Amino acid sequence: MKKITKKQSEEFNKKVTDVILKNSFMEADESLPYQFVKDTRFGVVRIALQSQQGSEIYSIYSRFDNVEKALTIFNCNKFTGKYNFHVSDAQECLGMFEFFLYELEHFGKSNEN
Repeated sequence: MKKITKKQSEEFNKKVTDVILKNSFMEADESLPYQFVKDTRFGVVRIALQSQQGSEIYSIYSRFDNVEKALTIFNCNKFTGKYNFHVSDAQECLGMFEFFLYELEHFGKSNEN
């Protein structure tokens, strides 16, 4: 596998950031490891991006603050609430993440009163 270049990493992170902001996430306190945050029906969700440069996989890191609520639909880590994406193809990684954001927003809406 080829290593991800700085340019590829920057382009990927820009696309992901655009998607994050279009989905109403807010920029978090810069002192936190997670740069974006949103309160959802599954509790607060945090998202972080790092440089992909030198790696062979693209990564998007997310974490639920309320693990119990998240586990009702998402297969996140039952101890930490982490729900990360690690894929060798940038477009596939972004697509999986976009589907996660769709589920985060729309899952269970038809069951609400």
